[in-house]
Amino acid sequence: MNQLASPLISRTEEIHNLPGKLTDLGYTSVFDVVRMPRERFIREHRADLGRSAEKMYDLAVGYAHQVLHHFRRNSLSEAVQFGLRSPFSVSGPDYANQFLDANTGWKDKAPSGSPEANDAPVAYLTHIYQLALEQEKNGATTIMNTLAERRPDLGALLINDKAINEVIPQLQLVNEILSKAIQKKLSLTDLEAVNARLSTTRYPNNLPYHYGHQQIQTAQSVLGTTLQDITLPQTLDLPQNFWATAKGKLSDTTASALTRLQIMASQFSPEQQKIITETVGQDFYQLNYGDSSLTVNSFSDMTIMTDRTSLTVPQVELMLCSTVGGSTVVKSDNVSSGDTTATPFAYGARFIHAGKPEAITLSRSGAEAHFALTVNNLTDDKLDRINRTVRLQKWLNLSYEDIDLLVTSAMDAETGNTALSMNDNTLRMLGVFKHYQAKYGVSAKQFAGWLRVVAPFAITPATPFLDQVFNSVGTFDTPFVIDNQDFVYTLTTGGDGARVKHISTALGLNHRQFLLLADNIARQQGNVTQSTLNCNLFVVSAFYRLANLARTLGINPESFCALVDRLDAGTGIVWQQLAGKPTITVPQKDSPLAADILSLLQALSAIAQWQQQHDLEFSALLLLLSDNPTSTSQGTDDQLNFIRQVWQNLGSTFVGATLLSRSGAPLVDTNGHAIDWFALLSAGNSPLIDKVGLVTDAGIESVIATVVNTQSLSDEDKKLAITTLTNTLNQAQKTQQGVAVSLLAQTLNVSQSLPALLLRWSGQTTYQWLSATWALKETVKTAADIPADYLRQLREVVRRSLLTQQFTLSPAMVQTLLDYPAYFGASAETVTDISLWMLYTLSRYSDLLLQVGKAGGAEDDVLAYLRAVNAATPLSQADAAQTLATLLGWEANELQAAWSVLGGIAKTTPQLDTLLRLQQAQNQTGLGVTQQQQGYLLSRDSDYTLWQSTGQALVAGVSHVKGSN
Repeated sequence: MNQLASPLISRTEEIHNLPGKLTDLGYTSVFDVVRMPRERFIREHRADLGRSAEKMYDLAVGYAHQVLHHFRRNSLSEAVQFGLRSPFSVSGPDYANQFLDANTGWKDKAPSGSPEANDAPVAYLTHIYQLALEQEKNGATTIMNTLAERRPDLGALLINDKAINEVIPQLQLVNEILSKAIQKKLSLTDLEAVNARLSTTRYPNNLPYHYGHQQIQTAQSVLGTTLQDITLPQTLDLPQNFWATAKGKLSDTTASALTRLQIMASQFSPEQQKIITETVGQDFYQLNYGDSSLTVNSFSDMTIMTDRTSLTVPQVELMLCSTVGGSTVVKSDNVSSGDTTATPFAYGARFIHAGKPEAITLSRSGAEAHFALTVNNLTDDKLDRINRTVRLQKWLNLSYEDIDLLVTSAMDAETGNTALSMNDNTLRMLGVFKHYQAKYGVSAKQFAGWLRVVAPFAITPATPFLDQVFNSVGTFDTPFVIDNQDFVYTLTTGGDGARVKHISTALGLNHRQFLLLADNIARQQGNVTQSTLNCNLFVVSAFYRLANLARTLGINPESFCALVDRLDAGTGIVWQQLAGKPTITVPQKDSPLAADILSLLQALSAIAQWQQQHDLEFSALLLLLSDNPTSTSQGTDDQLNFIRQVWQNLGSTFVGATLLSRSGAPLVDTNGHAIDWFALLSAGNSPLIDKVGLVTDAGIESVIATVVNTQSLSDEDKKLAITTLTNTLNQAQKTQQGVAVSLLAQTLNVSQSLPALLLRWSGQTTYQWLSATWALKETVKTAADIPADYLRQLREVVRRSLLTQQFTLSPAMVQTLLDYPAYFGASAETVTDISLWMLYTLSRYSDLLLQVGKAGGAEDDVLAYLRAVNAATPLSQADAAQTLATLLGWEANELQAAWSVLGGIAKTTPQLDTLLRLQQAQNQTGLGVTQQQQGYLLSRDSDYTLWQSTGQALVAGVSHVKGSN
């Protein structure tokens, strides 16, 4: 039965936009609500009322108080009032009604908890603010940090709905107040000038703060990628160099662009980069430690050291790998004692000491209760290195141990950096490391092991990384020991066999995989002929590098080695980097990309990501790439049956004298001599008909015309002979080629339009393949008789068939590729080669067609565009932009901007790929082509305005993209 609800209940529901809720819950009066304890009401009705439960209860309490006050009268006062009532029907104004007091007036007009209530936070804060001002008046204002100085915004703050309800992040508020204080202190014109000053200020060491850089970092964290990965398409030939790591030569432009992108991938601001790479100047202490009067002796006092570095004593001990009790560096017991000893200048604080003896030590003096700590053996150079180390730890959020290991491993991989100095290679290393850290979760110790060696040291009480890798399984009774002794890696018994099993088990390798890695390592660091290696740190680290890198990229060891073989291309450069001792060198003009281990690692990651994005199994990928199969070259029964089918169907199509005599061509010349057309057309070095009756690749019309015109025939008979012979041989050739086409199409499961193109793509004509197949008839009786060269040619056709299926290539595309290889970035000489770059190009062509399809276009439109822009009179830039805008579903003005990236209109599929990547980057980030180019050119030498505009563009772009999703 429905009951009428109190107007106050209805009003409460209306205020909180929950009509009928309280009534449905059984509350018809505010007194029904307040009878229940507040906590119980909230607990029971949270699910129905949500966050409004508390406010609705408090409002009901307020209404209940007002109702009680209105009706609270005792009988005596009511009687007196009745006896002295006014002659007027309505009472006039009185003091109580006109001047409400605190007890019975205003507090009941504002429910508890409302902004205007006396017990609301606004009233409390206003009271506190006024109290603070009063106390400031009564205090010593000359030495006081007044509220007006600390919070200049409060005095001008208008208390209204916006001020009450606006939520401002605490960090934003702190930044605004701090910025205004800096602006006033340094007499700067505006907040932009404050930000510019902060971007180059180094002390304290939580500076510099670069606003544009911070915006970029914030946007990147939302995107899950980096500006450098986004703008990679701007370097036009860089993707190709990733796929041709050993044989490809870098141009000067590409080398400098790659270096810049790797440095910028460190994610450091310009001033941060300068701190890492600069040479120390005379103002070092002022810039980095905030006081020009400081000297190296000042930092001997631990209080000065901790104050100026913003570190605690335990943090200083971790950084220096030393305590009052001595060094905290420990060395694995499973490494030869002849190797480097465990000292801070050998590990942990090696960079700080430049790898030189006389380590920094800590000592204590004074009474036990009031002792002082002293830092000994400091120098200006060590304090410079401490400054860099402290800042790197803050920026990278890694342990001091990991930072030292990373930077010194990179320095060891450089040529000639015996002083262990930081430089651009340090930043490049950090850029590539951050990429692997973000994409694959690679740790600093892993990455350092790839660059140099698996660390045999640790900071107590940790276990050395070497033992974590090779002695943590617990399978063996004795640990694996680096003893610098030669061993035969093919043995499976004895001490050498145990060593092999140790390495295999630790790295998760089977015996075949181990031997594959061992052979490649022996070619670089051992004797592959005698199957011997030396069990030293470099050899063991090479095993780790190959196995761990393959696992990181999601590739099995066999496929990884096959991929490296492909990238190496017989040069030895790639294998030297991975199986030998890696080297770091700045990318240079005319140098292969693989000459630098950092660039090689970047290329390997790019290839692995491409493979994953296109769902390409590495085994299938390598099958497509391999033109020298390692499997046996002996034929199979299926292949023999296929060949026999060709023989069976081809025999009836041969051209002979009988067929030509029935063609309708004259058989006698004007002199009465018989004409043997078969003999005439099968004679010479380039006959039109070969000895078995196959029509060759010689031009039918031209050869027939030449032969006929040499005969003694009337003009009419010559014309008749040319026509009839041409028709007969064209039909015969079509029939013969039809045998090849139909059988290949059926066997390869492709359309009838593809086999002839596949044969041409593999470097042979249909006639050549038919001739080679028929030639086997006399010698091939079993599958084992099939010649290896024929099998190789057959396999080339199969490879290209698989390519068309893998990337959904149409006959029209293959025809265009073969007729105009330049459209696809190839040449007539290279179009038949199946390389990694070719696979990448074909995959991106497939991606291009997907995008065109989404925009309502078709492949014919793409091929028509390629013909139009490569014509003798090509399209104008405006027409090309408009055509592609329709094809790609993109804005024409963005394509016009892209012409400056390409240096002209797009004429090839690699250039169309660049456009596609620019479009995809815009969809991902919201950055237009011009803004992407601006981000691509960003460097530490760019001015503050460019950094700021890039950061603003990226933040705005991300907001747009995320808001529209």
